[in-house]
Amino acid sequence: MRLSETSYFSIVQLPDVDKIPIQLGITHAGRGEKPSAAGTLQHIAFGVGSEDELIAMRDRIRGNGVNVIGPLDHGFCKSIYFAGPDSMTLEVATPVRGSIDPQRWIDPAVLERAGISAEEAARFKAPASYTGPSPAPQPTYDPSKPHMPYPLEQYKQMLATPDEIITKLASYVEPPVRA
Repeated sequence: MRLSETSYFSIVQLPDVDKIPIQLGITHAGRGEKPSAAGTLQHIAFGVGSEDELIAMRDRIRGNGVNVIGPLDHGFCKSIYFAGPDSMTLEVATPVRGSIDPQRWIDPAVLERAGISAEEAARFKAPASYTGPSPAPQPTYDPSKPHMPYPLEQYKQMLATPDEIITKLASYVEPPVRA
């Protein structure tokens, strides 16, 4: 069973990651409704196409000895939850209703607590399509924007390097296991 025609994910196990202690509420949320620190992944959800596929996925995961909670009905989707590698909370969900009415599903009190204005929320609810050139040029480095934590001069050099060069130098197409 595939999650979808266009879903890909990779589980990467880096050296010594097992030596970094898991701290609930900091490195890991531990549960779907609990927080984790900024820059960490609270949880990740994958989609399946139907409730039957959701149940089949639940049974498949349980069949491999992993405990699964759900399905839970959230009004707009049904989800199952389980622990993945390193205690990461994983979710598989399927839509159960038609279109989502943002006026009913986006809580103004939550937006206010997050410091999101009504104007900013309106942009999030209906983002403008990109109509610029393709390929889009790399923006000038702006320290007020989010950035990957490479050493600053190396990062700026990467940003100044044309996409074709980065693609050529940093791509690898061979699977890790030889044929």
